[in-house]
Amino acid sequence: MKLSAEVIGAAEGTAIVFRIFPLDGGDAVAEVEATVASERAEASWKLPRVPATGKQNGFDYADLDVEADCAGLVRRAGELPALRAFLGPTCFLSTVIRSIGGTPLMNQLVQVIDPDSGESVGQPVTTDAEGHIAAPVPENKKYGIRILDDDPGDDVPPPEAMDPYDAGRDDPPRIFVRLLGADGKPLAGVDYEVTGKGGFSHKGKTDAEGDVEMEGIPAGGYELKIQGHKLQVPTIVSSVLREDPTPYTLVVK
Repeated sequence: MKLSAEVIGAAEGTAIVFRIFPLDGGDAVAEVEATVASERAEASWKLPRVPATGKQNGFDYADLDVEADCAGLVRRAGELPALRAFLGPTCFLSTVIRSIGGTPLMNQLVQVIDPDSGESVGQPVTTDAEGHIAAPVPENKKYGIRILDDDPGDDVPPPEAMDPYDAGRDDPPRIFVRLLGADGKPLAGVDYEVTGKGGFSHKGKTDAEGDVEMEGIPAGGYELKIQGHKLQVPTIVSSVLREDPTPYTLVVK
């Protein structure tokens, strides 16, 4: 898990300590050291065992608070939760199961299949009212789906003929953030540029809500440049927004 902070005016190499706290207070669950480079401090952090505070798409998560300590000057995150960490498996498959005609299959029992071995992965899962499943898987790769039926009949294709899950097609990565000014109002109609690895660059204007939304881009971290500020934004998969369509909110001061 990546932690980052913008440290305006700090000298190169200045030490920063990130402290991660439970939302309900108490002692820090972790302290992570970093140094300033180009007025930013970044560090990687492995989540220790912490209690879950909620559930999303069938997976437990913990909402946390974060503070940054730069030479005794301490700043807490402006909005809570500052960090949402999923506590489930390293990888999970999230997709919508549809019939041949494209209609989502609701309340349908299905089995995830490893395409390399042909073996079942975990226990069967049942689709929700929109045909969606979220199932833990051992690694990040394509998987097949077998529809389970007590009496499949001759019209059900064999497992090897099932179309395997394709994350790029079925659950494309996207950037979805909302930008607010220091007064809390949306930064509407403001020019921005998103840059990434391999020379990727996209320019545009925020919409009336101050939103920047891009879909079908490679997963990973990107830099958002707006009004002289540089903000780090990650991609998310569309399924994360199923229950909560609110974008990540960033305040530009």
